[in-house]
Amino acid sequence: MKAIYIQKRNINGVNVDNNSINDNNNTQIEREIESEREIETEIENNKTKLNKTKLNNLFIYMINGQKNDENISEVNRQAIIIHLKRLELYFTDIETLNYIPSERILEYELQYWTIKELYFSPYKVYLNALTRDKFLLKFLQTQKYIKIDNESKLTDFINYFIKSLREELKNGGNKNATN
Repeated sequence: MKAIYIQKRNINGVNVDNNSINDNNNTQIEREIESEREIETEIENNKTKLNKTKLNNLFIYMINGQKNDENISEVNRQAIIIHLKRLELYFTDIETLNYIPSERILEYELQYWTIKELYFSPYKVYLNALTRDKFLLKFLQTQKYIKIDNESKLTDFINYFIKSLREELKNGGNKNATN
């Protein structure tokens, strides 16, 4: 059996053992590591967090193909455009956007983001069954349920919209929506 020796030292007139000094140092190091982890997590969240800039970048990339932060290949971009055209959401000319109010452009950006997310999800197979009427009905229902009054609501909106679309597509659609 190993013997543990505690060496006592006199620091500023107080007897302190090495173990308590090491414990204090370890605690300080653990706090610094935890602080660094929190900073790294916040940086990572900012990279993945949905915001208006990301929406706008994707929107412009889809329309004119100008490369940006999105890691979407040209093949995937063209496939997403096919779905957007089928849903009558695709703009062929970026100049058209100058005549559309900013609120409406945000709606289009959200719709583009949703199609992109569905395209890269396991629910991609349902995109072919999605009609314009079903898509817009779910979009309007989501707008009624979740008001976007700040950027933090964008993720909530998209998540709810995608969830309702997935359920709609998995269940074969709403009988009241026209095809």
